[in-house]
Parts: sequence; structure tokens; C-alpha cells
Amino acid sequence: MVDEKILSTSLNRRQFLFRTLPAGVLAGLGCGRLFGSDTSDESTVLSEKHKYLADSQMTYREVYEIAFKYNFIPYMERFAMYLGREELIKLLKRAATEHYAQRGRNWARRVEKKEFAAYFDFLRKPDRDWLHTCTHEIIEDTDKVLQVKYTECIYADIFREENAQDIGYAAFCHGDFAIFSALDPRITLIRTKTLMQGDDCCDHRFVWEG
Repeated sequence: MVDEKILSTSLNRRQFLFRTLPAGVLAGLGCGRLFGSDTSDESTVLSEKHKYLADSQMTYREVYEIAFKYNFIPYMERFAMYLGREELIKLLKRAATEHYAQRGRNWARRVEKKEFAAYFDFLRKPDRDWLHTCTHEIIEDTDKVLQVKYTECIYADIFREENAQDIGYAAFCHGDFAIFSALDPRITLIRTKTLMQGDDCCDHRFVWEG
């Protein structure tokens, strides 16, 4: 899968979490960092900043479970009861397309070099959050094609465990096409498999038509 710091010049999973989930979900964590480092003197840290910014001492898995397993998924399951599951999935896909398209446009405004290679530096040099929430391998990297294979994704793991992969795909994976189309219409994303839908990998193939 792909969620406004996912790149050095654009999007990353931590900000994705903050910007995507209901405010109450993350507020319930009682911290702003979520993924903090060890501190030798917690009292000193708390005296220098607001308690909401204290290190939560939580793992990535715990954070994402609180966000999705215990909050987002139950909310969506309740909406499915009200609306009907088919209608919910349709609305989620529509909302994801609009939301991700706007993020793509925002991303495009921040990127200085509007070049194919530059857009994907975040995959060649993944940051800490990316490394802890998914596993990917670059299969092909040329001036015209970037082929990426994902074999682990924390989103897919949690949604599939909760039998909510249709919700996960509609809310998160479906928007991948919109974000790159809005980023630069010269980029075409081709994908035939996703972990979220039960496949053995996500096969993202980006083709440059520029």
C-alpha cells in the first residue's frame, strides 16, 4: 500500500495515521509521538513539554491495533449495519478517491523536481516508520518503470485478522490509484494483487508516460 509524509518530500505512514483517523482515536492514546524512544528521566521530559507529548512506550503493532482493531473497524462495521455493507464499501471507495486525490495534489505542490525518479525516493530510502509498518522490495527501477513488491503490511495484517479486508481495501488501498494520478498524470499505477485482498503480495508497477 501507498497514505502527508509518505516521502522525504511527501507522504509517510505516521502522518497518514494522524490525518486519516478520527481525532478521538489517536487522542485516546494520550500522546503525540506514538512511537517514542526510551527516556532516562521521564519527570524531566514532562516538565519541559505538555503531558500529551510524553513518550507512549507503545509498539507499532499496539498503536495500529488501537487505531484500527479497537476503533476504526468497529465503527465501520456499525456503519455497515446501518447502510448495508455494499453501500458502505461504495462510499468508502468514493471518499478514499477524493481524499487521496487531494493528498496527491498537495504532494505535487511540495515536490521541487517533478521527475519520475524523484517521486519515489521514499521507497529507495524508507524512513523508520515505513520500515516498521511494511516490507517491500524494488524489483525493477528504470527511467520508465518502477516495480515494487510488498510482502508485509501492518494494515493488511490487522484488517484481515478482523475479517474486514473489504473495508481496509476500500478505505486505504483503493486510494492508491487516485493519489498517483493526482500527483502527476504521467504516472500510471498497475496492480493485480494486494495483501489486503488475501494475495501473497502487493505488486505495484508504476509506469512513466512522460
